[in-house]
Amino acid sequence: MKTIRFVFFLAVLVSYSANAYELATHGRLTNEAYKHSVLVKDPELLKQLGIKDKPNAFGESYYDVSGSEVRERQKNDFEESRDRMPREVNPLSLPGWLLRGAIREDDAYGEDNPQDDRDPANATLRRPLHHFFDPANNRPLTVTGIGLLDSDIHTAPAWGLGTTNANAFTQPNTPETGRRNHFTVFDAREAMYRALTGKNLAGDNVATTKEQRNRYWATAFRALGDVVHLIQDMGQPQHTRNDAHSGECSAALNAPAVAATSVPATLTEAVKTLQARRLA
Repeated sequence: MKTIRFVFFLAVLVSYSANAYELATHGRLTNEAYKHSVLVKDPELLKQLGIKDKPNAFGESYYDVSGSEVRERQKNDFEESRDRMPREVNPLSLPGWLLRGAIREDDAYGEDNPQDDRDPANATLRRPLHHFFDPANNRPLTVTGIGLLDSDIHTAPAWGLGTTNANAFTQPNTPETGRRNHFTVFDAREAMYRALTGKNLAGDNVATTKEQRNRYWATAFRALGDVVHLIQDMGQPQHTRNDAHSGECSAALNAPAVAATSVPATLTEAVKTLQARRLA
């Protein structure tokens, strides 16, 4: 009887928690997108950019840029562990950095991901709350109580572009002042410019060594991976409706589900990783 109860509980857990793509799924979807992208289809492109896609393309560090503040961050084993990356991908290769962004875009305060965002404004940031967009009503996630977790919820398009909700479709090239997301289209573009020229858009020298320029390349591809994650989420129905995200964030918003989502993340993610492998 105990075994039957556990299996029933596990089935309920999986049916509730499988609402969102798991990290391993995001990694595999991104890898497939990369293999069909111009980065692979046009071998001359990387030559023109001065990039050699090799096992260790850019080193182990990248930059987290917020205004004039540039913080160096390190690759983390979290992104490679538990089959979050397909085994065919070298973790420090160009596609490896894309996958890092796709995996880390689901970072959230209080979850089991590395808590290595050192921006004080992001101390309690839950990125998944900004992964929703209801196109019928032009709104982000607005479920009851969400303001207790974050008072400034973005739509997925605004979050990925790096602009405000009001500007996402009217002035998409207007960056949000003091934005909390440092891995947007704007950030990928700026990092690429710095990698190519060694200067920022204001003309200041910001990368005078090969190592620094490589870190900006890593930053550019990590940011693109974050944006790809958001595009993937838009292909999932609950991300285009007013449905809370699975995980700890959802548990805080959906009291009846707390008992299910309070089970250690290792169990829920293990089940979803098995599901992801079926898609690989």
